[in-house]
Amino acid sequence: PDDYVTSVSERLLLYKELNELTTEEELDTYRLHLEDRFGPVPPCALELIRTITLRRMAKEFGIEKIVLKQDRMVLHLSSSFLNSPLSTFHSPLEKIIQFAQAHPRTARLKETPDRLTLSVENVQSITAAIDVLSELKSGKSV
Repeated sequence: PDDYVTSVSERLLLYKELNELTTEEELDTYRLHLEDRFGPVPPCALELIRTITLRRMAKEFGIEKIVLKQDRMVLHLSSSFLNSPLSTFHSPLEKIIQFAQAHPRTARLKETPDRLTLSVENVQSITAAIDVLSELKSGKSV
């Protein structure tokens, strides 16, 4: 927020630095660095930091785009997901189907000729989205 990091140029540098981080250890170090320089990290800044975790998890699973809007998360699976041999993506596809079956009231799977999407209702934050991807990745319903 503007009142946490008041300089626009400093905020842009911090965004750029955050965007380049790839591991949870780097994210923890980044958060500690913010605390040292600017004080306790506000909740909205913590959510921004968590987007990097969400993006990394999505990439590992073959998700090319995530939309979080109006308490819904829509996962767009990469076109290579649909065009690759089934054995390459068998496990992720199986986990996606199992997730949709385990959550019939909140999860919807949709296939079009060029895209596979999974829509999940009641996802109200980045943290909740990470929880959904963790469940999806593990293949276990919680």
